[in-house]
Amino acid sequence: MVAQHNKIFPIFTQRVFSEDDVLEMLPVLQRVTVKTIDEVSEIQKRLQFIPKQEPLYTRVSAEAEKCLEKWSEKMQKLGMEPKGIWEVHFPAQDGAYVWKVVDGKARCGFLKSAIKPKDQTHELAD
Repeated sequence: MVAQHNKIFPIFTQRVFSEDDVLEMLPVLQRVTVKTIDEVSEIQKRLQFIPKQEPLYTRVSAEAEKCLEKWSEKMQKLGMEPKGIWEVHFPAQDGAYVWKVVDGKARCGFLKSAIKPKDQTHELAD
């Protein structure tokens, strides 16, 4: 279980999320993601000064990959489905809530199962 402000979230359970569930999870998701983005950014800064042909470059790159893997595992533990770097889906009754970082800004919307991609999302209330 993961606790946040006296709220306990089940882990390792497959869930169907309501909009309220998603809104409750967003602070946890954002906190974990911001921390991981910061870690990966620091690693990328180090990589700028290492020639790609050096063995050290491979080792440092592997650190970034490990950070991303840990982020993905944390999302899965909370019942979300990682779909890409900084993108997760919250399974829902008629589709999924989609959260992702676009141009440095977090976005969340609902993706209906039977609608074309450009018409699939709507913004959640703040």
